[in-house]
Amino acid sequence: MRVSGARGRVDLISEPLLFLSSMEKKTEAQLTEWMNNPARQIEYADYNRDEVLTCPMCGWTGASRNNEPGCGVVEFGDVLLTVECPQCEKMLLIASYPQVQRSDEQIEGARLRALAEELVQTRIPGMRKGTTDKAAYTHSFHVRDLLEEHGYGPEVCLAGLLHDIVEDGGVSLEELRAAGFSERVVRLVNLCSHDAAIEGTDARWVVMMARLVQVGDSDAWAIKVADLVDNLRDSGTMEVGRRD
Repeated sequence: MRVSGARGRVDLISEPLLFLSSMEKKTEAQLTEWMNNPARQIEYADYNRDEVLTCPMCGWTGASRNNEPGCGVVEFGDVLLTVECPQCEKMLLIASYPQVQRSDEQIEGARLRALAEELVQTRIPGMRKGTTDKAAYTHSFHVRDLLEEHGYGPEVCLAGLLHDIVEDGGVSLEELRAAGFSERVVRLVNLCSHDAAIEGTDARWVVMMARLVQVGDSDAWAIKVADLVDNLRDSGTMEVGRRD
């Protein structure tokens, strides 16, 4: 389960929908037991991240603040914060944020953000280079997060999240357009993607960098720099020949 550090805008989510992604792979007996042990619902003002919680399903005990990122605390935009068991994903707590009116533009932005995250998680396979326990798609989230930390807007951050989706995820630019991503997002993704028709990794890299220089798009360069920064962070796990 992915932790969303930035608060996007989403429409009000009913409680049953919160269980959907976790329940898809559960047996009928498990689903029945889950529903017989509903999550405790509170206002966000009453949320205490130091409170010790116990999972009625598997017996896990701990405070939500002690969970590793992505294991338990999940934000649904400015609507809800949920705490899930890091072992069996049983939802333990639902904290509701004060409700505010949201525009269609904000709702659509949240939809595209969630769709981009889903595409990256489901279409980029394998593990990070040189590791056996870090999914390859986590790099895309790191690039997005770096851009957000440096104040880039939603379209640039979306493109940063999707920067590998064409060359590593097999998603075409037309598919991105059809899904509702703006032409600006699609253009940035294209500028930061290798041309698969060119033979040789080095040749593809040279052509992509030359195109970035020629176009001179500062947002595309920001995405590529964030890409390189995160790759450098993980370079210690790569084979020696790939570090240069």
